[in-house]
Amino acid sequence: MKIRNIGNKVVGINNKVLMPDDEFNFSDAIVNTPGVKALVNAGLLKVVEEATPIVEEPVEEPKAKKKAEPIQEPKAEVAEEVKEEAEEAPAPKKKTTRKKKEE
Repeated sequence: MKIRNIGNKVVGINNKVLMPDDEFNFSDAIVNTPGVKALVNAGLLKVVEEATPIVEEPVEEPKAKKKAEPIQEPKAEVAEEVKEEAEEAPAPKKKTTRKKKEE
């Protein structure tokens, strides 16, 4: 629906600012809210154009996706190399916290 601000003050509707004599298309849900209805009844807003039927374009069905290939298990050689590297790597150092000595 198209709403026109026929008042002398700025009106904000759904994050849209309507200056005096401005028009904007709002959804029926917004126009039917109690706040907008109150402004229309007070003579600050006017419904210029009634709701027009919304024509929806047909939505295309998404094309079938290719099936994902199954995850292959790592080869035994690679697994052994990783295991050997893990054994050769130094152990991480532990951080210790010391309490301050009280004097």
